[in-house]
Amino acid sequence: MKKRKQWRKVPKMILAFICSLSLFAIFVLGILKITLFNQNFMIRAVESSHYGKTITKEINHTIADVGRGANISQKWLNQTVSESLVNDNIKQYIHSIYAGSTFQLEGEKQIEETVQSQLESYGKEKNYPRNAEFETTVNKLKKVSIETVRRDIEIPYFALYGKKIMAYTSTLNLLLIFAVAFFGILFSAIISLNKPFFHLIIRYLAYVIGGAGLMVGALPTYLYVTRLIERLGIHSEALYLFLTTYLKNFLFMFMKFGLFSILLSLFLFGVSEFFRKKIVRREK
Repeated sequence: MKKRKQWRKVPKMILAFICSLSLFAIFVLGILKITLFNQNFMIRAVESSHYGKTITKEINHTIADVGRGANISQKWLNQTVSESLVNDNIKQYIHSIYAGSTFQLEGEKQIEETVQSQLESYGKEKNYPRNAEFETTVNKLKKVSIETVRRDIEIPYFALYGKKIMAYTSTLNLLLIFAVAFFGILFSAIISLNKPFFHLIIRYLAYVIGGAGLMVGALPTYLYVTRLIERLGIHSEALYLFLTTYLKNFLFMFMKFGLFSILLSLFLFGVSEFFRKKIVRREK
């Protein structure tokens, strides 16, 4: 008799497992939608990694190096570009990636005015004449400054990444709708099989959510704990900090979903056990 009851549970457990897989798919697709397919997620990674601050230092260092090549002391050009200007342009660039529009560098005039002002002050201090050679140096440094800012902000493979990601937006939405519908059908079947027993419905829901949580959180937790992401071979400090932060935040989102799902499943299991004991006491 007991064996027969156990065999009756097998189809339900198989159904619960498939239902758990469909919920796992919903979690994965949903996380992708709110992370990789979301420009605000990338902007938050930029802010938390202090990408703008680090890249501003790199830009100003490059401009100052070019100035040294023209016998201009580093102190005159090491504050050419402000951090706020860089941050604003980074946000504009990310927006252009996800919107599929052309990036337009903002603040070119401000950069040119800063270079002009600094070099004029430098010329006065050194008593250099405002001749054609001086103007050529000024114009060259203006051009180099703008090109450096554009080059360090407008990273080509970011745009390529964005185009590839956004090309799959419609597919992602369709898969998400299909996964939700499939999950709804499967869980409706579980409800119909356990209709007389409310506690069993809650218990199978706990199994489904717990299984999906384990699947969605296991691999990301392993990758996060072993710090494999930190081994990326990137020479630029700013880019390294941004990418590692971006990927860590991505993994952490999976971990949060997994942990929340497991805690919710344990709670639901406790609720189902409470109702089961209540039924047993009533029958006695």
